[in-house]
Amino acid sequence: MKKYFSIALLLTLLMTLVCVSALADDVPPASEISENPNCAETEWYNPLRDDDFKINYVSSGISKESSTSIKATATTETNQKASDIGGTITVQRWKDNKWNKYYTIGFYGYNTSSYSVSKSVTVESGYYYRLSVYHSASITGSSSAVTSTTKSVYVN
Repeated sequence: MKKYFSIALLLTLLMTLVCVSALADDVPPASEISENPNCAETEWYNPLRDDDFKINYVSSGISKESSTSIKATATTETNQKASDIGGTITVQRWKDNKWNKYYTIGFYGYNTSSYSVSKSVTVESGYYYRLSVYHSASITGSSSAVTSTTKSVYVN
């Protein structure tokens, strides 16, 4: 009887460890989850204020629109009119205990010092999503680039 009890206890503990391990893979680190369950935003300001061409401000945001869609937003601002402002919004999904590329959106603006983009993206329910945005701008003879990453939101 003791032998069967020991085996049953061992199997129960093993199943508990397997379940806890599986759950850990489905949730990113707490520091990467937005406190607001419906949206996450990040902003960056350039502390250098000289006359050289550069990106002065970027923002990116992700918001849950429904159980199958998110809205991705990005803004890039320069300290002078740029010949082009562009970049890439990468929607990332937490799966298999890491961030994976899920969807990519390119954006481009010309002859401006500020460009913003907003795009709805269809996603699968039951996952955490975040944005990694590469912002770039150029003017004759000079270019500037910044990357911003939001915290994640859970789409259910």
